[in-house]
Amino acid sequence: MAKIKRIITTLLRLLVLGAALSATIVMVTSRDTAEVLNLSFDAKYTNARAFVYFAITNAIASGYGFIALFLSFSTPLWRLVFLLDVFMTLLLTSSISAALAIADVGKKGNSHAGWLPVCGQVPEFCDHVTGALIAGFSAATQRPPTLQIRCSNSSPDTPSITEKLEHEASMTGAAYDFNRATTSLTRKLLSSPKKVTLVRHGLSSWNQESRIQGSSNLSVLTETGVRQAERCREALANIYFDQCFSSPICRAKSTAEVIWQGREGPLVFLDSLEEAHLFFLEGMKNVDARREYPKEYITWREDPANFNVNGVYPLRKIWATASEAWTEILYTPGEHFLVITHKSILRALICTALGLSPERFRAIDVNNGGITVFKFNTRGEAMLQSLNMTAHMYSNHIYLN
Repeated sequence: MAKIKRIITTLLRLLVLGAALSATIVMVTSRDTAEVLNLSFDAKYTNARAFVYFAITNAIASGYGFIALFLSFSTPLWRLVFLLDVFMTLLLTSSISAALAIADVGKKGNSHAGWLPVCGQVPEFCDHVTGALIAGFSAATQRPPTLQIRCSNSSPDTPSITEKLEHEASMTGAAYDFNRATTSLTRKLLSSPKKVTLVRHGLSSWNQESRIQGSSNLSVLTETGVRQAERCREALANIYFDQCFSSPICRAKSTAEVIWQGREGPLVFLDSLEEAHLFFLEGMKNVDARREYPKEYITWREDPANFNVNGVYPLRKIWATASEAWTEILYTPGEHFLVITHKSILRALICTALGLSPERFRAIDVNNGGITVFKFNTRGEAMLQSLNMTAHMYSNHIYLN
């Protein structure tokens, strides 16, 4: 793609050079002699300052075009070419406008000023001027494609987004690819682009009872939670997944088993997808935890990044395990994966993919059965395609791949 663009740019520059040089030569050589009432006069371009300005401008454009042909695409000077192209276009346009105004008077005259047309007496001169104007107009309108702007830390040899649209879902709607949009989660190239669909488990018994769950395995999927899982399965029925990853904690595990039912790919349980461990708060109803441990409870709710028990920060730990989970998932052979897990680890997965710190933990919300989708390019950089989709919870909505 880059090579083709350079060839096209070079060809266009040759056309601009040829047109500007032709305009200069034709204008400078335009000359004719006529006799009126036994008086002889010469018509030449130096008689009108606008024509002189036109000739000088096109000569400058010719010289610039010639020099630009020999500029390497890798030299830092090439970054100035875009600005110079714009300047030359404006310069040529102004000279054409000035010369065209004089040429129009020469051809039609001006009855208000009492100026007579002269092209009837010096047709050869007028023809030359017309040819020069046409060539100059061609030079002004054949400007090469806009130079791409690179970041200061980009190598000149690195294709930019505007130069190279990778095969890996480079177009999303009308958007370009998302190279360098986020930090790589893998720090190594992946074998192929990836797509990961994240699902929060269905309603659990402790969700229903308003208890703090954490990493406890005592909270189980309710009948409502099973129906939510079934709705997720139906909503995702038309989408192929290479593999499913799930937390081994029972409420997520049960949800995964319902959603993955009837599929042939493996269902893998990852410890890195387990929920955050909340120590003595686990199993307590929210009202009781607030009453018995007001300081710890309020910190967890209002400043979760700084919530700690004996120097252990649960949120910092799940940020680390979320990164581990992403690495395990993205290095797995295949292109589309399903992940079923819990709310806090889901928040951590989403935030780490987007480069957000633990302080942004509560900026993300995911409902029971909510579906979130990420795309990853081969650099391991993430694009959030959709967040917490729940249309399938209230209708027979089916998602497409």
